[in-house]
Amino acid sequence: MKAHVTLLLVTSVTVVAPNAFGGYGTNSFFVTLGERSSVVTPVAIEDAITNVECQPAENDPAGHWGDKIIGEQLSVRFAKDTYQTNEPIIAIIIYRNTRTDHDLNCSWAFGGDLDFQFVVKDKNGKELPDSFVPPERVSPVVSEWLPGTQYKYQSNLAKRYGLSKPETYSISVHRRLSIRDAKGNWEVLSSGTAKVKVVATYN
Repeated sequence: MKAHVTLLLVTSVTVVAPNAFGGYGTNSFFVTLGERSSVVTPVAIEDAITNVECQPAENDPAGHWGDKIIGEQLSVRFAKDTYQTNEPIIAIIIYRNTRTDHDLNCSWAFGGDLDFQFVVKDKNGKELPDSFVPPERVSPVVSEWLPGTQYKYQSNLAKRYGLSKPETYSISVHRRLSIRDAKGNWEVLSSGTAKVKVVATYN
């Protein structure tokens, strides 16, 4: 009798475990990993199922998703559309792997948002300079990038690009890839363009 009960318990666990991961790896949602992490947990999967930031690009217009290149996709979003001149302006970057195989690697040279470049333009189309100047030589960290996962970063554009003048800015985020196009130039992955308005602060 004891042996029979034990068999039933093992069978029950085997049935429940796959259900906890239901939908993962099918691109119906994407699991957010910790920085430089490659661990997918049931808790992260459960969050991804309902989190708007983890949904396919076509279901997330606020993400300003760009086109895919070799299965990679990039997004930029903001918590709101209007900021005062004394506020931090936090851009949220989501870097996604839409592939279903294990043939893609991810690399980090500087860490966090510094591995991404922004194009920030004022209302006249003038591009604002980036205060981050990368060193000439770096040793990137490379690891396997799990399919159906994404990384999330934040960048304070008020600090990095000096967004303090009241006006409307057009903002997109970019990342150079390790492949070249037909002309021999490095491919650049880009997000769509978001618009943020900065207004004067009145005390």
